[in-house]
Amino acid sequence: MGGDRAGAHAEVSRLGFWLAWLLVGSAQATPVWTLEPALQGWTREGRETELRLRVRAGQAQQARFGLQAGALRFELPLQLQAGQTQRLLLRVPAAAAGLNAQLDGVAGPVPQLRLAERPLLALVSAQGEEASTSLQTVRLEPVDLPHQAAGYEALDALAVDAGLIARLEPAQLAALRLHAAACGRLALLGADRLVAG
Repeated sequence: MGGDRAGAHAEVSRLGFWLAWLLVGSAQATPVWTLEPALQGWTREGRETELRLRVRAGQAQQARFGLQAGALRFELPLQLQAGQTQRLLLRVPAAAAGLNAQLDGVAGPVPQLRLAERPLLALVSAQGEEASTSLQTVRLEPVDLPHQAAGYEALDALAVDAGLIARLEPAQLAALRLHAAACGRLALLGADRLVAG
């Protein structure tokens, strides 16, 4: 009888070990992901905005990312590498209904887009300039700017402190240049200090 009890106990211990191993293994296999909007989520109705998707997995695996923005719905297959973060830039229409996103069928954190009711001015400045009250003014940090020129479509105008341009990532700088080349409304604040200095 004692032998049966010891055998049953050993079997339960082995079962517990394998269950714990499976749980730990599946926790490591579940990718961690974030979805962040450019321009702190500010946009205008009927325009497009940029979303930054970052996915990191503990092991190499395939995954499917799905996104719904208003009437637009799409899925992207992802080939994830162990310990590496995959970054994707997505262009989506501003949707008053909001966003829904999932990775392998599991819903995740989605940002809320904020729709401006007035013309939208993005102000990237270290100074405390005041903007016109007839515009919806959004104060941004350089990190909030889009990585694709199309991400600027959400704005009516952009004012950037020239001294902060050096803090932009190369892709952000290229996007800003393309936006300016396409006759986007852009004001460089303090550009005279750069020329004089």
